[in-house]
Amino acid sequence: TLSPSSGMQIFSYTGVNQSYTIPSTCASFLKIQSWGAGSGNWATATSGAGGYSEAIFDLNSSSLSPGQILSVMVGQGGVIKGPNLATPNNYGFGGGAKSLGSTGSGGGGGLSGVFLGSAPILVSDVSRVILIAGGGGGTGEDDCFSINFRLHGGSGNDNVNGGGMTSFQGYDGNSGSGCGSGGYGGGGGGYLGGSSQNRSGGTGAVFGGNGGSSFVEASATSNSILFTPEFSGVPPNITDVNYVTGVGTGSGFGNGGNGLVIISYY
Repeated sequence: TLSPSSGMQIFSYTGVNQSYTIPSTCASFLKIQSWGAGSGNWATATSGAGGYSEAIFDLNSSSLSPGQILSVMVGQGGVIKGPNLATPNNYGFGGGAKSLGSTGSGGGGGLSGVFLGSAPILVSDVSRVILIAGGGGGTGEDDCFSINFRLHGGSGNDNVNGGGMTSFQGYDGNSGSGCGSGGYGGGGGGYLGGSSQNRSGGTGAVFGGNGGSSFVEASATSNSILFTPEFSGVPPNITDVNYVTGVGTGSGFGNGGNGLVIISYY
């Protein structure tokens, strides 16, 4: 059982990488809590919530030690776009959204995580990952030929439907193409970014994003990786005393909730 924290630092979304140095006064344990960002939602479907990842590292036996510099990435909530617009990828490697014709779509939420070193975090820096919570996947919509389809986004950290890409980057909805009236949701950022999911109808198709996957470095003494079921839009572990209202939420309509990272030492 861990004693009350002797030091805690809270990292909120800023849009840039942040830095943390493990204190030399850190006695034994370092605890990391991370909520991935939620995704955006233009349609009446449900956008994906971010996942929750937690780990405790024994500084006497793990890969971490006092004095080490870590980089912290706190994901941006997925941004929505209305008809005939597109968004860039969201901070934390959440995929952008693209909308054509009369439809809208939601971008994928960015991952929240902690990485070794102080260098910029690149999309394939898997060797530097200490912990990642995946972002939620954005919604898609299609009004092709008066056939209306809406597809919800997947949850971050989903161990069945999450991931699917080959790097941290979630599927970029801006690469979507179809009958000319489609809304393409972005995949969530993650250890493996969320891919696209699609459903065909008539001659049109609608694309929503899967949530990003999670990761905890193997030397952790203990860990917890959580996700909420699809159609929920609510992130895991919201009863935690350190949780901040709105973090990691999938929007009913609008942009997703940003992520959160908390580092404590004991």
